[in-house]
Amino acid sequence: MPDLVKKAVELAMHYRPQHLFIEDKASGEALIQFLRMELPTHHCPMPRNPTTDKVTRAEGVSPIVENGRLFLPTESAWLGEFKAELLGFSNVRYLDQVDAFRQMLEWIREHDAVAFVPSNAGPEIMDEYGAQPSDYDSDPWNVD
Repeated sequence: MPDLVKKAVELAMHYRPQHLFIEDKASGEALIQFLRMELPTHHCPMPRNPTTDKVTRAEGVSPIVENGRLFLPTESAWLGEFKAELLGFSNVRYLDQVDAFRQMLEWIREHDAVAFVPSNAGPEIMDEYGAQPSDYDSDPWNVD
């Protein structure tokens, strides 16, 4: 558990997320308590308590993705692995990224439906995902 806490604190301090979702089951329960003591108040974990299995939970947010309301970068160090897991769901061995992704979509759907609406203030060069080429100049998820 100490390694998990250390890594969670390290990542939270590095990326400074607005919301830190942790499943309130098994090792997540203890992790939530440790992080509440270790992290600044504005990075406090938000416990999520699932009531159904991973497949049912993913099906609950799949319309957001199916309706084209998901925007991913065209290139990133993490993208290939993430897409493989997302597109292979539920026939792949590991589902952690999909489950974390589902938690985020669920929270946004519950709290801020407007967050999925892309905006365009005027004529701009944009790719098929609605992003400007400069949006992909750097990879904020690459820790190298």
